[in-house]
Amino acid sequence: MKVNLLRGSMLLAAATLIYGCNPESEEMIQPDALSNANQNPMTESCETISFDKVIRGNDGFVTAVMSDQANTPIMVTANRRTAPYTFAATNSANIFNSGQTGPLGNDVDDILTPHKDFGGWGVGDGGKKGKTYANNTALGNVMIINRTDSPTPAYDSNNGGKLFLDFSAYGTVTMNSITVLDVDSYENGGKVELRDIKGNVLKTVKLAVSGNNGKQVVNLGGTPGVVKMVITLGNSGQLVGSGAIDDITFNCTPKPACETVAFTRFTRGADGFVNAVTSDQSSTPIMVSAFRRTATNVYSKVNAANIFNSAQPTSIGNQVTDILTPHQNFGGGGVGDGGAAGAFVNNVPLGHTLIVNRTTDPTKAYDNNLGGKFVFDFSKFGSVSLSSMTVLDVDDYEAGTKVVLYDAASKVIKEIVLPISGNNGKQIVDLGGTMGVVKMEVILGPKGISPNGNFSGSGAIDNIVFNCPPTM
Repeated sequence: MKVNLLRGSMLLAAATLIYGCNPESEEMIQPDALSNANQNPMTESCETISFDKVIRGNDGFVTAVMSDQANTPIMVTANRRTAPYTFAATNSANIFNSGQTGPLGNDVDDILTPHKDFGGWGVGDGGKKGKTYANNTALGNVMIINRTDSPTPAYDSNNGGKLFLDFSAYGTVTMNSITVLDVDSYENGGKVELRDIKGNVLKTVKLAVSGNNGKQVVNLGGTPGVVKMVITLGNSGQLVGSGAIDDITFNCTPKPACETVAFTRFTRGADGFVNAVTSDQSSTPIMVSAFRRTATNVYSKVNAANIFNSAQPTSIGNQVTDILTPHQNFGGGGVGDGGAAGAFVNNVPLGHTLIVNRTTDPTKAYDNNLGGKFVFDFSKFGSVSLSSMTVLDVDDYEAGTKVVLYDAASKVIKEIVLPISGNNGKQIVDLGGTMGVVKMEVILGPKGISPNGNFSGSGAIDNIVFNCPPTM
């Protein structure tokens, strides 16, 4: 954080020189066509500035923000309009909680979200149900040009002004959209400008009149090469221009075609063990349990599903180096002939994996050497189609490790016996795009007996891939 703050301070100083704005003349540029449609959330994944991650200066005003996916600082300044075409030199960028319980008065109820018609406290004809710019979504924190030189209280300036965002710490970005609240009819003339590293205008988009408390999502066209963004609230020739901004989306990329459970999103029960996971694309819970093997085809009834960090160094010991990733040959901590080379080479870091815990203590994340099984319940989806999963460390004495897929009637749809991958070996198990799956069991070494005569069935799983679009 100290590095980011130092870097941010340097960028802010540069931005101040670039953006010095008292007084300032407007560039008369013909705006491009406006759209109030956002990117398709089913086909694109974007970085989003939702103003939940901010840095404030000594004066209490916001000097930098970060996206939901990075800690790269985006420098921010905001300047109130003090006279026609004239703006204050001091920064007044501030955060306003649009989810507050109203009425608040002070001319800020028109930037509350959502509108009263949708269960919030927003007030204004533009945001009503049935209107083109209906304010139907809770936005939480939004950014405003503060009304006064004190960051408390946070009230938006009725005189309008300009907000500047500097993305130069990224190099350049590709700009997709921005949400703007409360452009009244007498505030017509607001706009968004996108500029390159030299300050040249790449694109200008005029803000629509959304009406009091109206919400618009401004399409910025996937414009590449953007270093600076300037948002003007109100016509700069007049002392009007209240409002707020939120959800700046940029650097959008196509979403993966499939959902993947990578065990980075999970919940734990009161006992500390994992009881549910979610995919990288959904908040729909997949219920999880894992049970230690106590005898041949006999399992404990106590959940022992746990998360194991496979990126730990070899020195962790405790007979878990065979589920570390990647293998030592590829810079990781993994140890074992199976992962060293060949068909089951362990050459990619997997991060979090799921194990059957060795003991009843979830703080000691060691896999159970005696074997066990995982149970995944996809019933919250209705059913799913399963494509593949990754399994680590199926030794030759753990033959019989298998995956069993069940439908809603608990009937077996498919059973796949895993090949021997060897110590620390990694295999991606093809589940065939099997449809109608409601439950999956992964059974580690159901009849495994180690060379020392003990039950055996250690291992870990990762990257369950499902709901891939059908291939033509």
